[in-house]
Amino acid sequence: MKSQIHKFLNIEIVKNVSVLSIGTIGSQLIPLLFAPIIARLYSPNEFGLFAFVLGGVNIAAVVINGRYDLSVVLPRNQSQAIDLVKGSWIIGFILSALFTLILLLTRKDLAEFLDYQISIIECIILGLIVSNIAISQPLNFYLIREKAFAQIAKNKIVKGAVLVLMTLLFGYLMLDLPLNGLVYGFGFSWAALAIFSLYQSVKLSFSILPINLSKIKVALKEYIEYPKFNAVPALLNSIAAQLGIYIFMFHFDQTQTGYYTFSKQYVFVPMTIVGMSLSQVIFQRISEKFNNKESVIKELKILFLVLISLGGIIILIINLFSVELFGFFFGDQWLDSAIMVKTLVFYFAIQFIISPLSNVLHALKRVKLAAVFPVFYLLCMLILFCIPAMNTQRFITLYTIVESVPYLLYFALIAYATFSYERQLKS
Repeated sequence: MKSQIHKFLNIEIVKNVSVLSIGTIGSQLIPLLFAPIIARLYSPNEFGLFAFVLGGVNIAAVVINGRYDLSVVLPRNQSQAIDLVKGSWIIGFILSALFTLILLLTRKDLAEFLDYQISIIECIILGLIVSNIAISQPLNFYLIREKAFAQIAKNKIVKGAVLVLMTLLFGYLMLDLPLNGLVYGFGFSWAALAIFSLYQSVKLSFSILPINLSKIKVALKEYIEYPKFNAVPALLNSIAAQLGIYIFMFHFDQTQTGYYTFSKQYVFVPMTIVGMSLSQVIFQRISEKFNNKESVIKELKILFLVLISLGGIIILIINLFSVELFGFFFGDQWLDSAIMVKTLVFYFAIQFIISPLSNVLHALKRVKLAAVFPVFYLLCMLILFCIPAMNTQRFITLYTIVESVPYLLYFALIAYATFSYERQLKS
């Protein structure tokens, strides 16, 4: 038994998942330790505004690099991978400027829906946040390519520490600044991640100079499939994922949106980050096995069993103790969130289990098949704008069902692609 455990712990994928999980847990533990203070510094109304503003940033972040960041792990030639990072940056800076311009041109129209006038300075701040995301994302995949999982874990911890420090600082100071401290904490954390990711990459083998535009153009052309077939589906998926914020604001008020956002922030987001850390390791591993024409089914079975076990445990804990936990840690003002999350946790768990498997389709180069999910997901979410008025609990039940159905379809697509690949190997 002891030798079997030792053998299991020495499997490469287990080592990599362990390192990333430690970093992820550390990066989430810091915000969670200070969550009771943050929950008392900011109101549900402020969380609602934060969610609305950040929804737009999160949508932009998905396509800010033209999806070329995903391709960085694929080239066998390291210099081409570096060219893909630089090409992703160029696209990122152009799209960040475009994002800022769109905000500037539409800010008056947004004010009618948001009931908050976004200033020119605020538009520039949000543009800078998106720029830092555009720098960080390709470098993260470069570190994955280099199997620098310890460095990625350290970067996550730094990001979490900066997020908490700046959120608390702005919350205590209560300065009369554009936006609020929740947004500034988020922005500074991405800036820190960009700096540390660049530092870690340069320490390994990455070089910013020279910038050979002709080589970058060749690399981007070779992997044109990613923006061509993946950018629009990814954008649709991101819009669908962020629509919950706007659906709640459409049917209810900013305070109810704040309760929903708080539930996601302190239950779903930690689950997602752990799941996506597993996904990043799997993506590198599956890509490597695909290039070598090897079977991938064993790793996927292990990952699925781990995820479904963790998801079941989380559902049980939340349904038994959410009111007590939220009241003790966050204060009585968040008890409405505790009641909401008892239902929401079911779709949280389904997404937690299935989302880390989503990169399998990209690793197997089934990009067109992956495009089916976001279209269906967006259509399902748009239906929620059309439903008649109902009480909050009934709406949350319906919302949970609508969020879950597209992910069950996604799982079916992933299973189909995986078994098709395995059959091809045998034949």
